[in-house]
Order: sequence, then structure tokens, then C-alpha cells
Amino acid sequence: MKAKNIVHILTCASIVFLASCGSDELTEVYRMDKKYWSVKDYASIVHVIKFIPSSEKKPCYSVADKAAVFRKIVDKNNISVVIEDEELGLNHRSEFASAMFGEYRQLIDLYSGLDREDKLVYPMELADLLTFGLYLQLHYFDLGNRAIVQRSDDPKSKDVTETLRSNELILINNYCVYLGYVKREKSFTEEALDSYISGINEYFPLILEQFPDANFTVMRIKAEDMLKKTESEKVKTALNKVLVLLDKVRS
Repeated sequence: MKAKNIVHILTCASIVFLASCGSDELTEVYRMDKKYWSVKDYASIVHVIKFIPSSEKKPCYSVADKAAVFRKIVDKNNISVVIEDEELGLNHRSEFASAMFGEYRQLIDLYSGLDREDKLVYPMELADLLTFGLYLQLHYFDLGNRAIVQRSDDPKSKDVTETLRSNELILINNYCVYLGYVKREKSFTEEALDSYISGINEYFPLILEQFPDANFTVMRIKAEDMLKKTESEKVKTALNKVLVLLDKVRS
């Protein structure tokens, strides 16, 4: 075995060991002493979680000494402290949001596992992560478009306009991915489903408000399709609210 491989294995083993230690070590590994986590902090935490053995629980609400860690993961203040600070440069905030989106996507993968009954292993955690993502993406794409406009010689040129529209469509499609979780509603607990629904109620009006001139055709189709799929009256109510809002935008 090559020396560098041995070092890599030892490093991974050390991470796993620390992740399973007591409160002092957990605070050190998960950086719980910091008021806000940076992108580097998130990257470090994601790396730690990746190497937690399947026999152990990831940071989650049901594990007392790690519940605070997960609450920190989905704390929107970690993002808002940067992306909503108008005194910071637009490019800096846009790059921060882009990097955070990369870490968010990895977290979704880490918390999307199913058990033998096709139930989510971390239903409430996934629901809260998905909602966290709605908030992040709303700002990520807005900041990105604003940065494009700022850098361009002619913000009204065809190339710029098409790029902005393309980015808006990507954001809308990503929100449609959120709606797509309706197909997995039976994998959620009732509490997690309530959290998921609250994400629809809070953030879908915001995307319609923030991008009133965008093409929401795909979102309407997705909402209508999910309305046919769902067996939950609560989900039906939330989807119908989205359709009502879409009618207002279209009119």
C-alpha cells in the first residue's frame, strides 16, 4: 500500500473518530463555537458527515448531542449575513452564494437516503434542507443576474437578456424539482410533510414576486401534475395556492 493511501485512510479514520466523540470534540469538529459558518466551514462539515459510518447517525434532530449541529446547518443566518449585506461587493456575494449552492447540493445527497420500507431516514432534516435551498437559490440567481448586468457594457443587449432569462428558467426548474418531492410524500413523516408544505407557502410567492416577468409555464405544468399525484389534502391546498398565484402573474 502506498504511503499517501495510508495517510488518506488514517485521515478519514480520524474524522470518523472525532465525529463520534463527546461534546468538546464535537464542538471542535463541527465548529459550533462560531456565530456564522463560512463556505469553508460548510465544506468541512460536509466532509465530516460523508465519513460517518452508516451504523451511526448523521447530525439530526433525534440525536441530542448533534441536534444543534443540524440546526446550524439549516440556519439561514449563515447565508443572510453575507448575501443580504448591501455593503459587501456584488461579485463577492454572488460567488459566496454559488459556492454555498455547491455545498447545499451535497447535503441533499447525504440526507436523501431511504430505509427498507422506502421511508426517508432523515425526513425532517431533508424537508428543512430543501426549504433552506429555496431561500439560498432565490438569492443566488438574483445576485448572479445582478452581477451579469453590472459587468455588461449593454445590459439590454440580446446576449445579456437571453442569459438573464436562461438563469431565471433554471431557478424556476429548480423550484419545480422541489414540487417534484410531492411524488415522495409517503416517504415523509407528517411533521416533515408540514415543513415541506411551509416551504411552498413561504417561498413560491417570493419567486413570483421577485421575477414577475419570467416564464412560469413549466411551474404551472408541474404544479398541476403534482396536484393529480398527491393524496394529501394539505399538499393539495398548498399547490392550489401556487396555481392561484400563477394565474395572477399571467393575468
